[in-house]
Amino acid sequence: MNELLKTENVSYGYNGCPFFKGLGISVYEGELIGVIGENGSGKSTLIRLLTRPAEDGKIYYRSRLLSSMSRMERAREIAVIYQNEECSFPYTCFETVMMGLYPHGITKPDKRSLDFVKGVMELTDTLCFASKRINCLSGGERQKVLLARAFAQKPSLMLLDEAMSALDISARIKMTDIIYDKCRREGMTALLVMHDISLAFARCDRLLALKQGKVYAFDKPRALLDKKFFREMFNVEVEIDSDNKYFRIIM
Repeated sequence: MNELLKTENVSYGYNGCPFFKGLGISVYEGELIGVIGENGSGKSTLIRLLTRPAEDGKIYYRSRLLSSMSRMERAREIAVIYQNEECSFPYTCFETVMMGLYPHGITKPDKRSLDFVKGVMELTDTLCFASKRINCLSGGERQKVLLARAFAQKPSLMLLDEAMSALDISARIKMTDIIYDKCRREGMTALLVMHDISLAFARCDRLLALKQGKVYAFDKPRALLDKKFFREMFNVEVEIDSDNKYFRIIM
């Protein structure tokens, strides 16, 4: 696999207090990576770091410094959705999804573009919201529309900061499966901040486990299926099946 994203000795802090220090990770084309960890471990901070040029250290995208790319270039390559992304303007949901085409210079869509957006909304079960104002939707409905917009962007890299937190379990599984399929069929790469650990272990190629601003582990799910890992990462005890494939948290 080709390396898509690389951080080299990246450091970051809040109000003069260091948080990430010397961060170095590599992400490859076609990977679905789950970013996991307790609250305050640095998951959201990591996503923000990967969307802009590094202040301390280097971030490479396709072997090119991210700082050398214009904002429009980054928008054509990288789609980002945050957990509490605001939608204060009363655009319709169809108009919102259409915005995913803007980085590609499509501001006056033709029939082909309109059909493409319609197909994306059908795939994500959002076409029924097409004429509704996005600021009138529930939290879960709004997240589905924003995911549809990201898919319409056709990114090479998708960064999601708990962007499915308001979805019910069936919708969350479906959206994760869509992302998984795009990684497999289209070579897209995705980093998902996830609190649903079961889904992360079931669908992700690798898990990036953060603890207090440091990389505790970055490996395949099966390699992390260990009682010590759950105890030190999440302060919980688990039972693991005899085939070392599944786990159950002990209440």
